[in-house]
Amino acid sequence: MAGIWDFLGGLMNKIPIQDRKERIKNQIEDLRKERIKLLNEPASVKTSKRITDIDIAIPKCEQLLRNIS
Repeated sequence: MAGIWDFLGGLMNKIPIQDRKERIKNQIEDLRKERIKLLNEPASVKTSKRITDIDIAIPKCEQLLRNIS
C-alpha cells in the first residue's frame, strides 16, 4: 500500500497545479491579450460590449490579486 502512496505523491509533484494567485495572473494576461485582439478587429456592438466587459473585469482581478498578496 505504501508504494501506491509514493507513486501518487510523486505524481502530484509533477502535475502543474496552479495556485489561486497564479490563476488570477493568467486570467489578467488572457484578458489583456483578448482586448488587444478585439481592438484590431472591425468594430461591432458585440466587440464593443466584450471590450467594456474586459475593461471592468481587469481592475476587479487586479484588486483580487492585491487582496491575496
